[in-house]
Amino acid sequence: MFHVCPLCNGMISPEIQCPNCLNPTTDSGKLEDYVGPYAPYQPDDSVSHQTMLDDSSVSSSVSMQCLHIIYCEHCHATAYVNGLAWE
Repeated sequence: MFHVCPLCNGMISPEIQCPNCLNPTTDSGKLEDYVGPYAPYQPDDSVSHQTMLDDSSVSSSVSMQCLHIIYCEHCHATAYVNGLAWE
């Protein structure tokens, strides 16, 4: 089955609240874009994802996820959201 991330494709503009202070956050893009230039072409369960995601709140199984980094300008916190969760 083919999955399309609505966040990546601009199909939605979600208003995600910061988990720390509940203020609005901004989508800083896909996590893959920060890992390296060839990261989007690597398998979903690659080591690069695991080395960057040492957060216990993120599942170790990233096969059906399009992780986006969200940033809170108020408290300067970052968190991860699954773009495919809005399907």
